[in-house]
Amino acid sequence: MHRIFSKNNLFWCLIALIAVGSRFFLLGERSFWYDEALSFEIAKAPVWQIMGKTSWSGDENPPLYFLLLHFWLYFGKSECVIRLLSLLFGLLSFPLLYATAKTIFNREVARISLLLFAFSWLHIRYSQEARPYSLFVFFSLASVYFLFLALRENRFRDWGFYILFAVLNLFTHIFSLLLIFSQLIFLLLISKKKGKNIFFLVVGGFLLSFFIPPLQEQYLHLLERHTFLLADFSWVSPIRFLSSMLAGFSSGHPSLPLGFFSIPLVCILLGKMLVAFRRERSFQLLFLLTQFGLPLLGAALASFFVPDLFIRYMVFLLPIFLILVSRGISLLPSRSLKMGAIIILLLLNSIQLFHYYRDIKGNPHTWKKLCAWIETKLKPGEIVAVFPEHHRLSLQYYLKKEVSIKPIPSCDSVEFAALMGEASLKNIWFVYSFRPHPRDAEEKIYQWVQQRAEKTGFPELFFLPPAKN
Repeated sequence: MHRIFSKNNLFWCLIALIAVGSRFFLLGERSFWYDEALSFEIAKAPVWQIMGKTSWSGDENPPLYFLLLHFWLYFGKSECVIRLLSLLFGLLSFPLLYATAKTIFNREVARISLLLFAFSWLHIRYSQEARPYSLFVFFSLASVYFLFLALRENRFRDWGFYILFAVLNLFTHIFSLLLIFSQLIFLLLISKKKGKNIFFLVVGGFLLSFFIPPLQEQYLHLLERHTFLLADFSWVSPIRFLSSMLAGFSSGHPSLPLGFFSIPLVCILLGKMLVAFRRERSFQLLFLLTQFGLPLLGAALASFFVPDLFIRYMVFLLPIFLILVSRGISLLPSRSLKMGAIIILLLLNSIQLFHYYRDIKGNPHTWKKLCAWIETKLKPGEIVAVFPEHHRLSLQYYLKKEVSIKPIPSCDSVEFAALMGEASLKNIWFVYSFRPHPRDAEEKIYQWVQQRAEKTGFPELFFLPPAKN
């Protein structure tokens, strides 16, 4: 009986309860936003079409997640069931994180990492989203774990698992290249000690990936998409990017109010760890610092030219960051300081979690409720016009009736005249995901709709009968 209620077992029960409960809570409550609706649209396509999906507008990620989701849809097509795939890989990351932190450092660091990971709003958020990010985190952490084992033990099995998970990562998210290039740089740095044949073997394996047709198409598509942004050079972007990443990883959201508390604490903990590294010259710390620092530095340099690098693209670094922070906490001189640092980080993430759940529960104007209300009023042949255009996928997911969904064009365009000509004989519903910017051409039609259309119980929905258009 004493063993059942030991501190060790209670800790594992607490972690399991928080990890599962926080990620299952309100899983199907939030409506699909555009990216999730796009995931569903891609996943329900035939397998051959998913493999060549560079033609899909708005998504240049590799196809592995969408292939898994394609077969996962056999279990159901509700929001909850579709998001369960992401939640599954989110939960699988917990034992992997513990094994990584314990193998590289010790049990204390592993336990602190697990506790911070369980409360991490960032990981909870993307474990509840039908997107490839939790899969991205899992494969990234697996590649880091097996690379460390391979370097320490030099076993063929570990090298095989590392290459397997790194290649799977390449097929999951395009930003996995940042981590893989960082790992290759680290292998190059230590190649004199570990043998140059290891470095050239791994490099050769990854170079072959550029000749795999699906990945080759993704790389070329990414270059075509971002080349035009080279003119948007800005010195402010890297500073903003780094501060938002540190705030997001530590407090759960890349916002300055919480970042004012989390960033100084994180800097102190990382500084404590760097002092220890300078004194001990630890291989473990050098390994993790390169796995975290080099991808972050590469993304910061890219932010000179590509300012829209969202934190979700860098979420794969979250487990490594938490291990480093946990190592810094373990180096604090007293138990009270350790507990204080842990409590502050948990409190900041809990604040963000509270707002996250409150927004989900308290928002009455969701796509689900909006479309359910429209269907009670919608008649055959009526038109639904949506702004912005890409949100038509969310409408298509929730509207069960066969309905013509059209984009809301600018007021001066030929498309608008054609839409109004078609609507002259039919009722038309205008759906706005958000109000257009005052300088946008779509703002004119928004004002036109407000003046002529009948308002509904939803602030984003307007109804225009034929007599008024």
